[in-house]
Amino acid sequence: MLSRIVVAVIWIPVLLLVIFVLPPFALPCALAILAAVGAYELLWRTSLLRNMRMVLYSMAISAAIPIWVYCGANGTAAVCGLLLYMILLFAESMANLQNAAFEKIGLSFFAGVVIPFFLASFVRLDLRPEGKYIVLLPFIAAFSSDAVALFAGMLFGRRKLAPSLSPKKTVEGAIGGFVGGIAMLLLYGLLVQVFFFCQVNYPLLAVYGLLGSVFSQFGDLAFSYIKRECQIKD
Repeated sequence: MLSRIVVAVIWIPVLLLVIFVLPPFALPCALAILAAVGAYELLWRTSLLRNMRMVLYSMAISAAIPIWVYCGANGTAAVCGLLLYMILLFAESMANLQNAAFEKIGLSFFAGVVIPFFLASFVRLDLRPEGKYIVLLPFIAAFSSDAVALFAGMLFGRRKLAPSLSPKKTVEGAIGGFVGGIAMLLLYGLLVQVFFFCQVNYPLLAVYGLLGSVFSQFGDLAFSYIKRECQIKD
Protein backbone atom coordinates (compact mmCIF):
# COMPACT_ATOMS: atom_id res chain seq x y z
CA MET A 1 0.00 0.00 0.00
CA LEU A 2 2.86 2.39 0.81
CA SER A 3 4.26 2.07 -2.70
CA ARG A 4 0.87 2.99 -4.19
CA ILE A 5 0.67 6.09 -1.99
CA VAL A 6 4.19 7.15 -2.97
CA VAL A 7 3.38 6.67 -6.67
CA ALA A 8 0.20 8.75 -6.31
CA VAL A 9 1.94 11.56 -4.43
CA ILE A 10 4.68 11.81 -7.05
CA TRP A 11 2.92 11.13 -10.33
CA ILE A 12 -0.53 12.69 -9.96
CA PRO A 13 0.97 16.23 -9.76
CA VAL A 14 3.17 15.40 -12.75
CA LEU A 15 0.11 14.24 -14.69
CA LEU A 16 -1.77 17.47 -13.90
CA LEU A 17 1.29 19.51 -14.82
CA VAL A 18 1.58 17.81 -18.22
CA ILE A 19 -2.11 18.17 -19.04
CA PHE A 20 -2.93 21.64 -17.72
CA VAL A 21 0.31 23.65 -17.43
CA LEU A 22 2.87 22.58 -20.02
CA PRO A 23 2.44 23.25 -23.77
CA PRO A 24 0.17 20.87 -25.73
CA PHE A 25 3.15 19.01 -27.19
CA ALA A 26 4.11 17.83 -23.68
CA LEU A 27 1.38 15.17 -23.54
CA PRO A 28 2.38 13.28 -26.72
CA CYS A 29 6.02 13.51 -25.65
CA ALA A 30 5.19 12.05 -22.23
CA LEU A 31 3.14 9.29 -23.87
CA ALA A 32 5.98 8.57 -26.28
CA ILE A 33 8.32 7.99 -23.33
CA LEU A 34 5.77 5.81 -21.54
CA ALA A 35 5.10 3.77 -24.69
CA ALA A 36 8.82 3.16 -25.25
CA VAL A 37 9.36 2.14 -21.63
CA GLY A 38 6.30 -0.11 -21.81
CA ALA A 39 7.56 -1.83 -24.95
CA TYR A 40 10.93 -2.41 -23.31
CA GLU A 41 9.38 -3.87 -20.16
CA LEU A 42 6.90 -6.09 -22.01
CA LEU A 43 9.53 -7.47 -24.38
CA TRP A 44 12.86 -7.45 -22.57
CA ARG A 45 12.16 -7.36 -18.83
CA THR A 46 9.78 -10.31 -19.17
CA SER A 47 12.43 -12.23 -21.15
CA LEU A 48 9.82 -12.85 -23.83
CA LEU A 49 12.22 -11.45 -26.43
CA ARG A 50 15.98 -11.68 -26.03
CA ASN A 51 16.98 -9.71 -29.11
CA MET A 52 17.85 -6.15 -28.15
CA ARG A 53 17.73 -4.77 -31.70
CA MET A 54 14.13 -5.93 -32.13
CA VAL A 55 13.32 -4.40 -28.77
CA LEU A 56 14.90 -1.11 -29.83
CA TYR A 57 12.94 -1.12 -33.11
CA SER A 58 9.74 -1.64 -31.12
CA MET A 59 10.64 1.12 -28.68
CA ALA A 60 11.28 3.51 -31.56
CA ILE A 61 7.98 2.84 -33.35
CA SER A 62 6.03 2.93 -30.09
CA ALA A 63 7.48 6.34 -29.24
CA ALA A 64 6.72 7.62 -32.73
CA ILE A 65 3.00 6.74 -32.65
CA PRO A 66 1.81 9.38 -30.10
CA ILE A 67 3.86 12.03 -31.92
CA TRP A 68 2.39 10.88 -35.24
CA VAL A 69 -1.16 11.18 -33.88
CA TYR A 70 -0.45 14.66 -32.51
CA CYS A 71 0.98 15.79 -35.87
CA GLY A 72 -2.17 14.81 -37.77
CA ALA A 73 -1.91 11.04 -38.24
CA ASN A 74 -0.80 11.16 -41.86
CA GLY A 75 -1.62 7.80 -43.47
CA THR A 76 1.35 7.75 -45.85
CA ALA A 77 3.81 8.33 -43.04
CA ALA A 78 2.19 5.55 -41.02
CA VAL A 79 2.36 3.03 -43.86
CA CYS A 80 6.00 3.87 -44.59
CA GLY A 81 6.94 3.67 -40.91
CA LEU A 82 5.17 0.35 -40.40
CA LEU A 83 6.69 -1.08 -43.57
CA LEU A 84 10.20 -0.14 -42.44
CA TYR A 85 9.49 -1.54 -38.98
CA MET A 86 8.29 -4.88 -40.35
CA ILE A 87 11.25 -5.13 -42.74
CA LEU A 88 13.64 -4.58 -39.83
CA LEU A 89 11.86 -7.18 -37.69
CA PHE A 90 11.92 -9.81 -40.45
CA ALA A 91 15.54 -9.05 -41.34
CA GLU A 92 16.57 -9.47 -37.72
CA SER A 93 14.54 -12.66 -37.37
CA MET A 94 16.07 -14.20 -40.48
CA ALA A 95 19.57 -13.25 -39.33
CA ASN A 96 19.12 -14.54 -35.79
CA LEU A 97 16.71 -17.46 -35.65
CA GLN A 98 17.74 -18.59 -32.19
CA ASN A 99 16.73 -15.37 -30.38
CA ALA A 100 14.14 -14.04 -32.82
CA ALA A 101 11.77 -16.79 -33.93
CA PHE A 102 8.82 -15.94 -36.17
CA GLU A 103 6.30 -15.63 -33.32
CA LYS A 104 8.47 -12.89 -31.77
CA ILE A 105 7.53 -10.64 -34.69
CA GLY A 106 3.89 -10.75 -33.62
CA LEU A 107 4.86 -10.08 -30.02
CA SER A 108 7.01 -7.14 -31.08
CA PHE A 109 4.19 -5.73 -33.19
CA PHE A 110 1.78 -5.98 -30.25
CA ALA A 111 4.17 -4.16 -27.91
CA GLY A 112 5.42 -1.66 -30.47
CA VAL A 113 2.24 -0.77 -32.36
CA VAL A 114 -1.01 -2.11 -30.87
CA ILE A 115 -0.59 -0.93 -27.27
CA PRO A 116 0.90 2.50 -28.21
CA PHE A 117 -1.88 3.06 -30.75
CA PHE A 118 -4.51 2.71 -28.03
CA LEU A 119 -2.37 4.73 -25.62
CA ALA A 120 -2.35 7.53 -28.19
CA SER A 121 -6.11 7.88 -27.61
CA PHE A 122 -5.13 10.32 -24.86
CA VAL A 123 -3.70 12.58 -27.55
CA ARG A 124 -6.90 12.32 -29.61
CA LEU A 125 -8.97 13.22 -26.55
CA ASP A 126 -6.72 16.13 -25.65
CA LEU A 127 -7.13 17.63 -29.13
CA ARG A 128 -10.91 17.86 -28.72
CA PRO A 129 -12.75 20.90 -27.33
CA GLU A 130 -12.61 20.69 -23.53
CA GLY A 131 -10.36 17.69 -24.08
CA LYS A 132 -8.20 18.44 -21.06
CA TYR A 133 -11.10 17.59 -18.79
CA ILE A 134 -12.04 14.51 -20.81
CA VAL A 135 -8.51 13.10 -20.85
CA LEU A 136 -8.55 12.84 -17.06
CA LEU A 137 -11.56 10.51 -17.06
CA PRO A 138 -9.65 7.24 -17.65
CA PHE A 139 -7.13 8.14 -14.95
CA ILE A 140 -9.81 9.01 -12.39
CA ALA A 141 -11.79 5.87 -13.18
CA ALA A 142 -8.71 3.66 -12.85
CA PHE A 143 -7.20 5.33 -9.76
CA SER A 144 -10.46 5.58 -7.83
CA SER A 145 -11.50 2.04 -8.75
CA ASP A 146 -8.14 0.67 -7.64
CA ALA A 147 -8.14 2.61 -4.36
CA VAL A 148 -11.71 1.80 -3.34
CA ALA A 149 -11.32 -1.85 -4.39
CA LEU A 150 -8.25 -2.11 -2.17
CA PHE A 151 -10.01 -0.81 0.93
CA ALA A 152 -13.28 -2.64 0.19
CA GLY A 153 -11.35 -5.87 -0.18
CA MET A 154 -9.49 -5.28 3.10
CA LEU A 155 -12.72 -4.55 4.99
CA PHE A 156 -15.25 -6.88 3.39
CA GLY A 157 -13.32 -9.29 1.19
CA ARG A 158 -14.32 -12.93 1.59
CA ARG A 159 -14.55 -14.56 -1.83
CA LYS A 160 -11.48 -14.69 -4.06
CA LEU A 161 -11.90 -13.12 -7.49
CA ALA A 162 -9.05 -14.82 -9.38
CA PRO A 163 -6.85 -16.68 -6.89
CA SER A 164 -4.59 -18.17 -9.54
CA LEU A 165 -3.74 -14.72 -10.90
CA SER A 166 -4.00 -12.35 -7.96
CA PRO A 167 -4.63 -14.05 -4.60
CA LYS A 168 -5.45 -10.83 -2.76
CA LYS A 169 -8.24 -9.66 -5.07
CA THR A 170 -11.78 -10.40 -3.92
CA VAL A 171 -15.26 -10.21 -5.40
CA GLU A 172 -16.25 -7.71 -2.71
CA GLY A 173 -13.25 -5.56 -3.57
CA ALA A 174 -14.17 -5.63 -7.26
CA ILE A 175 -17.72 -4.51 -6.48
CA GLY A 176 -16.32 -1.73 -4.30
CA GLY A 177 -14.15 -0.70 -7.23
CA PHE A 178 -17.21 -0.42 -9.47
CA VAL A 179 -18.95 1.79 -6.91
CA GLY A 180 -15.82 3.89 -6.42
CA GLY A 181 -15.33 4.43 -10.15
CA ILE A 182 -18.92 5.61 -10.60
CA ALA A 183 -18.92 7.83 -7.50
CA MET A 184 -15.63 9.56 -8.26
CA LEU A 185 -16.54 10.30 -11.86
CA LEU A 186 -19.86 11.80 -10.80
CA LEU A 187 -18.01 13.93 -8.25
CA TYR A 188 -15.49 14.96 -10.90
CA GLY A 189 -18.31 15.92 -13.25
CA LEU A 190 -19.87 18.08 -10.55
CA LEU A 191 -16.57 19.86 -9.88
CA VAL A 192 -15.99 20.50 -13.58
CA GLN A 193 -19.51 21.87 -14.01
CA VAL A 194 -19.33 24.14 -10.94
CA PHE A 195 -15.81 25.50 -11.33
CA PHE A 196 -15.22 25.36 -15.10
CA PHE A 197 -18.81 25.81 -16.36
CA CYS A 198 -18.75 22.75 -18.63
CA GLN A 199 -21.84 20.83 -19.67
CA VAL A 200 -21.86 17.43 -17.96
CA ASN A 201 -23.88 14.34 -18.87
CA TYR A 202 -24.15 12.59 -15.50
CA PRO A 203 -25.82 9.33 -16.69
CA LEU A 204 -23.08 8.95 -19.30
CA LEU A 205 -20.43 9.65 -16.65
CA ALA A 206 -21.91 6.94 -14.44
CA VAL A 207 -21.78 4.44 -17.30
CA TYR A 208 -18.22 5.47 -18.08
CA GLY A 209 -17.28 5.10 -14.40
CA LEU A 210 -18.60 1.54 -14.38
CA LEU A 211 -16.96 0.58 -17.67
CA GLY A 212 -13.73 2.34 -16.67
CA SER A 213 -13.62 0.30 -13.47
CA VAL A 214 -14.40 -2.95 -15.30
CA PHE A 215 -11.64 -2.47 -17.86
CA SER A 216 -9.21 -1.16 -15.25
CA GLN A 217 -9.62 -4.27 -13.14
CA PHE A 218 -9.54 -6.50 -16.21
CA GLY A 219 -6.29 -4.85 -17.32
CA ASP A 220 -4.81 -5.34 -13.86
CA LEU A 221 -5.62 -9.05 -13.99
CA ALA A 222 -4.28 -9.29 -17.55
CA PHE A 223 -0.89 -8.01 -16.47
CA SER A 224 -0.97 -10.22 -13.38
CA TYR A 225 -1.38 -13.08 -15.87
CA ILE A 226 1.62 -11.85 -17.87
CA LYS A 227 3.75 -11.54 -14.73
CA ARG A 228 2.84 -15.03 -13.57
CA GLU A 229 3.50 -16.51 -16.99
CA CYS A 230 6.92 -14.83 -17.02
CA GLN A 231 7.54 -15.55 -13.32
CA ILE A 232 8.32 -11.96 -12.40
CA LYS A 233 6.96 -9.83 -9.57
CA ASP A 234 7.03 -6.29 -11.06
